[in-house]
Amino acid sequence: MKEQKLIAGGGTGARMKIDCSSPFQLTHKQSDRSGTAAAGIARALPSGMVLPTIAGAMSGRLLIAPFVLVFLCASGAFAMKLSSPSFSDGHPLPRACGYREENQNPELRISRVPGGTRSLALIMEDPDAPGGTFVHWLVWNLPPTTVKLLPGKLPSEARTGRNDFGNDRYDGPAPPSGTHRYFFRLFALDERLALAPGAGRRELEEAMRGHVLDEASLMGTFAAGGS
Repeated sequence: MKEQKLIAGGGTGARMKIDCSSPFQLTHKQSDRSGTAAAGIARALPSGMVLPTIAGAMSGRLLIAPFVLVFLCASGAFAMKLSSPSFSDGHPLPRACGYREENQNPELRISRVPGGTRSLALIMEDPDAPGGTFVHWLVWNLPPTTVKLLPGKLPSEARTGRNDFGNDRYDGPAPPSGTHRYFFRLFALDERLALAPGAGRRELEEAMRGHVLDEASLMGTFAAGGS
């Protein structure tokens, strides 16, 4: 869980600080130019969200309501996000993603990658498999500037690992019966990983240990033999 803290004080040296972990950190002092801190927050706000402010009539400074900052951290307004134009979180994956269909990964969109990120890693897994969690896709050393992953395409810098089919690639859902859930887990890392292509999930998770800045997830479902 991300650290969230608020320090507020009154008087001449009053300051307000909030730390939602990277990428957002704000310190507001009365000596700051009017509106500088507020402008920084406004740029980080989700589209359509209004920032309440109180005008300091005597000092001409702009004071930011502390409860707004706490709300933004608690609501995950600054957290990394993983989404897809192909399916909504918790809804069915396209049939083309299936192992026995076209076996193509869905398009994925990445946003709000934290500052200090040097690489991204991705794990796709099925926790509903009969023998326990089944790994379908391992990717690491995605550039931090990556904003989308298209079907069947990865940046040249990216490396893929060995999935539980025994292949170094994406292999899609193939549930033996019923409907399974498939989680795409994205990790922002503070370093590139020195893993050889074909490494497995255990090696990937060990290499990421202590280097995760943020995590985002997206879940899609897939039914056996159905639409």
